[in-house]
Amino acid sequence: MKYRAPTVREYLILKYSKDVEEILAVARGFTEIKSVKGLKKFLSTYLTEIEIVKMTNPELNLPYYPEETEHKQYFKCNSQEIKSVSDYTNLNFSEVYNLNIFEFWGYLHDAAVWNLSRTESGRDYLEKAYVNSQAEPDRESLREVFGGKKNGK
Repeated sequence: MKYRAPTVREYLILKYSKDVEEILAVARGFTEIKSVKGLKKFLSTYLTEIEIVKMTNPELNLPYYPEETEHKQYFKCNSQEIKSVSDYTNLNFSEVYNLNIFEFWGYLHDAAVWNLSRTESGRDYLEKAYVNSQAEPDRESLREVFGGKKNGK
């Protein structure tokens, strides 16, 4: 990456804030910004770089498996991820907001895996998420289940 990794607080401001002055103040901590056009270019490039790093590192992403039934969410908990990392690491919210965003995503992944692995249904979910995340089929296991020979022989 061209610039240092942002803290959680900086990332959330750069990605979600609607306050241009707040965004500018944070962005100027990474590079010199002289115009709104320069700010837009920086944000686009920088946030894309961060997303690429996240997408190419499975340990920075939450295990995911599409479930057949969606659970209706009546209320949104805005600090759920911060709370999960806080509980997992024993850091207070302020300390969590000051973590490097990649450390935060790593802890969030680990907290989710830890919490899910504590129940049978959670372990089932993790297994399905793992299978769902595999890009290549496990040919050896498929041969065991369905029969067949190695390399078409």
